[in-house]
Amino acid sequence: MALHALRRQQRKNNFIDLPGYGTFINETKASLIAADAALIAVDAHVGAQVTTEKVWDFCTEYDIPRAFVLTWMDRELASFERSMESLEQVFGRNVVPLQLPIGSERGFRGVIDLVGMKAHMYTLGGDGNRKSSRFHKRWKKMRNKRMRSLWKWSAEGDDELMEEFFREGTIPIEDLIPGVRKAIVAEKIFPVLMVSSTLNVGTASLLTFLADVFPHPDEHAQEGFKEPGGKGDRVERKYDDGQPLSLFVFKTLADPFAGRINYFKVKSGVLKNDATLTDFTRGSQERFQHIQVVQGKQLTEVGDLHAGDIGAIAKIERSLYGRHAWRQSGAAFLQARSDS
Repeated sequence: MALHALRRQQRKNNFIDLPGYGTFINETKASLIAADAALIAVDAHVGAQVTTEKVWDFCTEYDIPRAFVLTWMDRELASFERSMESLEQVFGRNVVPLQLPIGSERGFRGVIDLVGMKAHMYTLGGDGNRKSSRFHKRWKKMRNKRMRSLWKWSAEGDDELMEEFFREGTIPIEDLIPGVRKAIVAEKIFPVLMVSSTLNVGTASLLTFLADVFPHPDEHAQEGFKEPGGKGDRVERKYDDGQPLSLFVFKTLADPFAGRINYFKVKSGVLKNDATLTDFTRGSQERFQHIQVVQGKQLTEVGDLHAGDIGAIAKIERSLYGRHAWRQSGAAFLQARSDS
């Protein structure tokens, strides 16, 4: 597991990079519970594999919206069409591409944005910045073929959009992007994008998708209970700094230098350094000194962490893995989801 935070378009994205090898699949499941959405990497040379299905099942179990990204698009025998056929066969017709490739294998040099109706071209092995051009007419027929299911699922549940779709046969861009986001959050569609990390092609388009279209944490509330074991009244929290503080420790690792490191996600409120929190499951208290943010292998101490942030803390008395904790003065809260 690796953690990284990236700011783009005035938004902060927290990434949890999880292993895709079958040997480490249990580690993937254990940490995936901390994610608000999942981006499932699929090798464009082979398509859906057994581990792809397992990660999909984990997302279903945790009720996590998800999308696919086809990797190694520059690889010999990489095929967008074959990969799409594989994904649709395994996961259904709700798997919908939001991009089409420009070029193939070593000639892969960009993507066609089916939603924004633009072509994004990249310099092979360049700095990753894209050059956008207007949508070419010859791509419209191909776009309409691929977009029909996207229009349908995006309009479902919205009477005005549905009427416009049946009347015009399409949905305007300004209405489509919010509709796509809602459909992803509701898990009605599962988008497909593509990149080549070796040639640095498609990465900027992927990051823009994550910022603009991928569901934001504050778009869904979290439900829990006032008492351990799913007892007591239900409580609803949002990723909001103004809410009472609650956090969830989702992983504990043993470091040869720092000792035991607990990784946690702030579910609501603001965590201040040197705060004393109560482990609601055990009824014990822990002092959160020297809270840190993680960038790859580097840990940096910070003064506070806000709702949605992922942090780490070392040198506490005991492992808090799989525990929910919150400031004692805050309202009692227990996340409905917990590790099995």
